[in-house]
Amino acid sequence: SAVDVAVWASGSPKAGSDAALAASECPVRPRPLSEFVAETGSIVVDALYGAGLSKPLSGDAARAVEVATELSLPVVAVDLPSGVSGESGQSLGQAFRARITVTFARKKPGHLLLPGREMCGELVLADIGIGDGIVAQLEPRTFENTPPLWIGNFPVPAVDAHKYRRGHVGVFSGGPSATGAARLSALAAARSGAGAVTVLSPANAMQVNAAHLTSIMLHKSDSVADVQEFIGRRRPSAFVLGPGFGVGEKTRDFALGVLATGQR
Repeated sequence: SAVDVAVWASGSPKAGSDAALAASECPVRPRPLSEFVAETGSIVVDALYGAGLSKPLSGDAARAVEVATELSLPVVAVDLPSGVSGESGQSLGQAFRARITVTFARKKPGHLLLPGREMCGELVLADIGIGDGIVAQLEPRTFENTPPLWIGNFPVPAVDAHKYRRGHVGVFSGGPSATGAARLSALAAARSGAGAVTVLSPANAMQVNAAHLTSIMLHKSDSVADVQEFIGRRRPSAFVLGPGFGVGEKTRDFALGVLATGQR
């Protein structure tokens, strides 16, 4: 069945512009945005500003957001909900909260960074003919963090590879009441492909760590000398120092002790 459609415009397009051509072909005569009204049951299509907005909404645009919000109207946003920064995802003040956002060619940072990510609702990426070659010419430097971005850089172990050829990670553990973060880091290192992982644990936390770890090795490390002895003997290729270890003189001394070995 047919629905009533009304268009409210924030201004008149420049003569001869693409916007003017589109407006001339629109079968619905636009009304001034200052006259915007809505009622329960309406659906709002927000095509005011999109991703290029750099300042807070004001005047008629801000009032339109107030009307839609007060009536809890469902909003479909074009490109990005008006009032949300396309660069940072931050709300610049009043902003539409969309149920669906339709953007074009590529996502913008504002679609992925909070609170913009949540304010976009369901995100639909529409193909408008901007191919990969055109995007590549722009030399983009910002990418969405998904497996296709980095999976090709993961080394694939050879069938005859020794575990130490896949890297040995040393993870510093905190005291007996602060071991969990180090163990999680150690398990993550093993899961991501490290051939060997050792938790460098203070003596009073050895039993706690041993009770929770099976495939992860343990080494008592109460002093910088203990750590340097481990490095000289086992030649680890990476370290994790921080989770559960605290911030203070001991942390600084251990970090400097690792660096002093020149291990790479």
